[in-house]
Amino acid sequence: MTIVPVYNMLLTPEANIYFKTETYRKLTGREPYQDERVTLIVAKESTTVDKLTEDSFYPIGLSGYISEVGKEGFLIIHTTYRVHLDEVGIDDGKISLYISRQKDVNDLDPEDERNRVEAVKNALRDFLKESNWNEFGDTYLEKWNTLEEVAAILSPWMSNSNEERYAVLAEDS
Repeated sequence: MTIVPVYNMLLTPEANIYFKTETYRKLTGREPYQDERVTLIVAKESTTVDKLTEDSFYPIGLSGYISEVGKEGFLIIHTTYRVHLDEVGIDDGKISLYISRQKDVNDLDPEDERNRVEAVKNALRDFLKESNWNEFGDTYLEKWNTLEEVAAILSPWMSNSNEERYAVLAEDS
């Protein structure tokens, strides 16, 4: 399992997280490969990998795997479930973890979720009508089916703080 420290990203279970391959290499010190298991952990502050300590991370992370390594310099990590960081170790710049699976509560009515997803997609369609990205954007909007996917995709354009983004991951509902 590869450990990927991140900062200022909105992470959610059952979503696709897009990474530049070069960023992945810098964060992990290794080449990505298809189906590689990863654990994403959220740093409390923006810092370089060599300055991380055992206390640099929030207690909840996210398990997943690399679902695609593209030739264009990007990869996709498909997230699966939340994990609790029971113990973090750092030795010579290498991060080690003991983790346990976090319990999730799926308490949103499926119909309500579909309505919320469609409302977000419709708002984005209206926004895209005024841009050159209209057809391109609509193709991607059709692929989104859950609030988790929408949140992960829109993360780079959100103005939330790192703490606010982590609070979404920490919420069990």
